[in-house]
Amino acid sequence: MSKELHYLKNAFDYTGINSLGDFIYQYSYNTFIEMCKIKNIQFEDKDLLLLDVFCGGASIMYQHYILGKFDLSPQQAGKILYQMFPDVFKISW
Repeated sequence: MSKELHYLKNAFDYTGINSLGDFIYQYSYNTFIEMCKIKNIQFEDKDLLLLDVFCGGASIMYQHYILGKFDLSPQQAGKILYQMFPDVFKISW
């Protein structure tokens, strides 16, 4: 795992379009939207704006997690993130 962790840490050094952080944001956002389409769930623009903020923040959180800022297991971090997930989106899970 330490070898992969080293590559992840280095990948976060690149910023901008096609960066790892941008990929994580786009992947999270698109995955969520696809899950909602499957369940025929639609949201208003204000909800999608909130999703933008959440996915962007999750991308930064993941970077900080990989860089060792948080002393949490992946399970603990996932549980905390789900608790913070806006209620309007929890219906998609």
